[in-house]
Amino acid sequence: MKLLLQLFSLFLFATTAVAQQGNPIKETPLRRFCGKLALVKYKTTKGVRTSYTTDEKPLKAVTLHLYEKRDDTSCCQGLATVEDVVTDRKGNFKFKNTQPGTYWIAATVREIEYKLPVNFKPVKDADAACGTDVFALDGSGGFNFWEVITVD
Repeated sequence: MKLLLQLFSLFLFATTAVAQQGNPIKETPLRRFCGKLALVKYKTTKGVRTSYTTDEKPLKAVTLHLYEKRDDTSCCQGLATVEDVVTDRKGNFKFKNTQPGTYWIAATVREIEYKLPVNFKPVKDADAACGTDVFALDGSGGFNFWEVITVD
């Protein structure tokens, strides 16, 4: 029987990413620069305060902007745009012209800005697993990332 786990551990970084002086901004580690953009509602499991489920709605036709990230600067004014992509009808996207390094992914949905700092370190054949990466917007400015892993 296969068990589907959503790993939030190192990958989950709720980010309203505002740089505060003296506090470095942590980047979410990424192995591939593709995935699904979704609006996510978190629902607490009845009777269990530390457990919850998610209701995901893929976001179609959303433009994602990729910016260079320098030091501990906040996003995105004055930073060079690396690439823009638009999500397809299922919320899928892929940045194609990207070198390893640190970046900001930014989007505006329903007049709310979302910004996620990432550290891209590609792995071989990473595109084969694009569907396992979820870039989740929480409806109030939080931008999270998780990878779905199937365990046999």
